[in-house]
Amino acid sequence: MAISIKPEELAVMIQTNRDILDMKVPMRDDLKIHFMERRRAILQNFRSQALGMTTVLQAIHDDGSDEGLVKTRAMVEEYQNWVLDEVAKLDQLNT
Repeated sequence: MAISIKPEELAVMIQTNRDILDMKVPMRDDLKIHFMERRRAILQNFRSQALGMTTVLQAIHDDGSDEGLVKTRAMVEEYQNWVLDEVAKLDQLNT
């Protein structure tokens, strides 16, 4: 079985998720409010997404000749850590 992973597409998706939630992209005011009100739920969805990506990437084994898989795993791990940090920040606000 041959599997092709496009790390650059994952990187774009991850960065887009972060930028939208951090209000770094232009958007209407009502969308800003939407993202602020639903930040925790969105982050929980991102956490599930990152967990799914991690599960898939851990199940893949390469022949060791390419660092691409290692770098992709690290990128997803960094994303997952960012999500967990953002949830922890919300938890601190609620205490």
